[in-house]
Amino acid sequence: MKRCLLHEKKSMRKETCWILSNLAAGTKMQVDEIIKNDFLPILVNIISGDDFEVIFYKIINLDSKRSCLGCM
Repeated sequence: MKRCLLHEKKSMRKETCWILSNLAAGTKMQVDEIIKNDFLPILVNIISGDDFEVIFYKIINLDSKRSCLGCM
């Protein structure tokens, strides 16, 4: 999935962010896997240089993680 976040097609990056957002809003185990597999640094590093629509989904993903982390 990490390669999909860096894919040349905007639709691929957007859908990957949407998938990660759904996982981040899931169970503690799902959130732990996202963190353990270092997706958060990738999202943070590429958020500033992408298309608005893709950035929107990345922000949703980061917010879901923040919300989940606050509950642990």
